[in-house]
Amino acid sequence: MNEALKASFRTFADSWSAEDHVDDSGLTGADLKIIADQLEGVVLIERITLDGK
Repeated sequence: MNEALKASFRTFADSWSAEDHVDDSGLTGADLKIIADQLEGVVLIERITLDGK
């Protein structure tokens, strides 16, 4: 996940109040903020093979 996409999701998450219900499943604005926090910790690790290629 690239940094621009992470920033875009953070902006989306921050646009919701913590107590707002996002959908019928019970997802709230607070949940979106937690998800955004987790996504910010995701680091891209390039795929490698045992033969170094």
